Parts: sequence; structure tokens; C-alpha cells
Amino acid sequence: MGSRILTTIGLFCLTVSTVAAQESTATNLRIRNVEGRAVELRFEGNAGHAYRLESSADMMNWSPFELEANVTAPGKFESFDAGIRAARQRFYRVLPGGVDTGTPLPERLSRKLSGMGEGSGASTHAYTVSWPESVLAPAGDPAFGAGVNDANRMTRAQFLTARQEGMEAWRRAGNHGNCAGCHSPDAFDLALIGYSDADITRRALDHVSAEDAGKIVRLVKAVRQDYGIERPLHPLNFRPLQPGQEVLPGATHTARDLAFANYLNDAVKLIWAKDRIESRAQAKAAQEQMLTLDLRKLRTGIPFDRWSEDHTRGAEHLSASEWLPMMGVQPKAGQASAWYALHDAYLADPTDANFWAYYTRIDEFLTPVEPAGYERGQAWSLLKYKSVQLAQHIMRH
Repeated sequence: MGSRILTTIGLFCLTVSTVAAQESTATNLRIRNVEGRAVELRFEGNAGHAYRLESSADMMNWSPFELEANVTAPGKFESFDAGIRAARQRFYRVLPGGVDTGTPLPERLSRKLSGMGEGSGASTHAYTVSWPESVLAPAGDPAFGAGVNDANRMTRAQFLTARQEGMEAWRRAGNHGNCAGCHSPDAFDLALIGYSDADITRRALDHVSAEDAGKIVRLVKAVRQDYGIERPLHPLNFRPLQPGQEVLPGATHTARDLAFANYLNDAVKLIWAKDRIESRAQAKAAQEQMLTLDLRKLRTGIPFDRWSEDHTRGAEHLSASEWLPMMGVQPKAGQASAWYALHDAYLADPTDANFWAYYTRIDEFLTPVEPAGYERGQAWSLLKYKSVQLAQHIMRH
């Protein structure tokens, strides 16, 4: 069974898909807002097979459409959802008829989210398809974190000690909370992205003791070994969810706009960018080409946020436009053991079910670290914390 999930957020669309081999699986699911009044969905399937369209407000509870999909051509279907007018966000998926699933996110969903891990180049990360070379940290450069190799590989005893002591330091409350109150449950984000030992230590010392900072550095190395991360990602060039994984070149907005125009003409070869539309046939062909574009892979000149910014790299990096929150969260009084038990279950078996088991209880178990008076910053940081949890789960797979 395979499915494709889409979401509308205002006038923007994000496509998430899974891979399946059954001939009844729907493909090329596309979504379009119709003047803010309804959502039009189109997908391709196979004649003689039934399909069911479902929608959800949270990707956990799904409801079938009241209207069935209409056949517009052999193997092509369309449907409309007029209920979007009352919702800020909706998710959609199409399933083979008669199929039922209670899984909020299909296993290995991350392999397709916004093209993460797709493209040219190669990566040795166990769960990554590939990364462009420019998105990988230079091997052997001390300015970046080293991936696991035969020279730095820990023994089993060293690995277990690094994990145990590192996790204790990761969760230990310090200045403005602990590491787990902003990052992934186990430093996986710092392991996957090639932050150097010096950078991790420097930033950790703002929150923890020098001894704990050293334990956190060793934890990051252990996680890299655990996941077989031989080439971590470049801290400056990797931007989660960046379409096509790389920003188009150019030092200014104008230069990147020009690069985008040339990219559409030279690489994408859009009909309307290359030729003058002078016939209905050309117009139809241009329309179909536009509708079938994979926006996850279409490079743009708009840089998405980095995982973390660091003001020591220059004034341009003195920014809150980053994935990591500026204010942390911590377990409520008496809830630490129960909260970290959920983390431990997830880390022992990081399935979607174990992820949702802790993610859906964030509001129940956690509270802001900072005192009252920073409510707006706390609310924003909590949303960023939730985004970090979702992204680290996606990248983990």
C-alpha cells in the first residue's frame, strides 16, 4: 500500500509521498487552491482500480471525502474539497480503495519529504539516498565535525560509556535549561550536521560545565558511529527542506533572480521560458509541463533557514531565522521520568509510532524554561521545538 500526502498552508503547498510497487497505487498527486474557496486535487491511477481520498487537520485522524473523484481521462482523476474555507491547514492523501491504515506517517516517509536525500552526489548515511557534494562537510577539514572512520571508531565499551555519560549530560539542567529542551532527543541533529568539536564545546559552555561539554562532544561522535555517518552535512550549506537541496548562486537577490530565470530556461527547459506561446497546443503543453513540475526538486534563489546560526561567523549569522528555538523547554515538575521514558522508547526503536507517542504529548509534559514575561518568545520557541522534533525524525530515516 502506498499513499501520497499533501497539505495546504495558506496558498502554499507541500507534497509528501511514499514509494509503493502495487499497480493500484496513485501517482502524481497535485493540489491547487481555487481562489481561496476550495482545494482541487488531481492524481493519476489505473483504470479498473478504486481510490479513496481522505483529509485531516493533524495527519493523525483521517476522514474520507464526501465527494468521489471524477474521471477526467483514462487513468486521470480530480476532486474538490470546499471545506478548506474554514480551515487554516489541511492534509490530503489518496489510497487504493478499501485500504485502511491507522499509521499517521508511513514508515520511511522521510525518504521523500521535500527531496531530502535525493539528487546527485552520494552519502554514506545509512538512511540517506544521496546529497550533493556541496551540502556535505569537507572531509578532513578541522573546521567541521569528522565523520566516523576506522581511525576514530570507538570500541564497544567506549561507545557505551560515551552514550550513557553523554545522555546524562544532554538531559542535565544547566543555564537556560538542558540540551534536550531545544535539540533532538539524543544529539542526532548535531551528529548529522558537521559541527566541529570546538563549535559544539563553545556553545555548550553557555549552558553546561566544561566536563559535561566534553561528554556531549563524545555523545555526538557516538551517534555518528551508531548511524554510520561518514560524511556529515555542511553546517552552512545544508538548509532543511531547501528545494533541490542547493540555493541557486548569486550574492544578491537580483543575481539569484537572474540565475533562477536562466535555470528555468537552460536546465528545466520550461516552454514558456524558452518559446513564445502562439497556439492552443503550445499553451496546453506549457500548462501540463507546469503541473507536472516537482517543486521539491526545483532549485530557487530563496535561501531557506539553516538548522542553526552562529554570530561568531559574522553579522549575517546574527539571526533568529534558524530552526533551533531561542528559548528552551523542560519537563514539568514531577514529569521528567515519564517524559524521558518516552524519549528512551523512541531512541530504542525510532519508528513513526514511537515518535508520535512523545511528540503528541509535548504540551502535556513540557513547560518553558524562561520566566513569565516572554510569552510571545516562548510560544514561538515552542513551535520551533516541535518543528525540530519532526525534522530530526525525518532526517533520522
